[in-house]
Amino acid sequence: MLNNKESRNKMDKQSKKIIKVLSREAKRRGMVSRLDKIKEMFNGLTALNLVVLRQKRDGHHHYCSFETLDVVEKILTSAKQSRLNPRRVFKQLEFNY
Repeated sequence: MLNNKESRNKMDKQSKKIIKVLSREAKRRGMVSRLDKIKEMFNGLTALNLVVLRQKRDGHHHYCSFETLDVVEKILTSAKQSRLNPRRVFKQLEFNY
């Protein structure tokens, strides 16, 4: 498991940009709670994954790579788990320090 510093290094500019766009669109759609916002971001990530797949099939310029989408998915999954089980995340933080 990556510690906090390594996970920050793993996320590049493109991943940050994708998360920012997904977050903005989820907020625009009226998702108020963080858990609902993350669910809507997963829906947007699925749509973006299909767009990249279609671009790869047609031979066009790729918007982003599949590795970048995998990094974003891992970040959203960890955020969802932290919202569902806050005690588990707190215990992980205790062991890291």
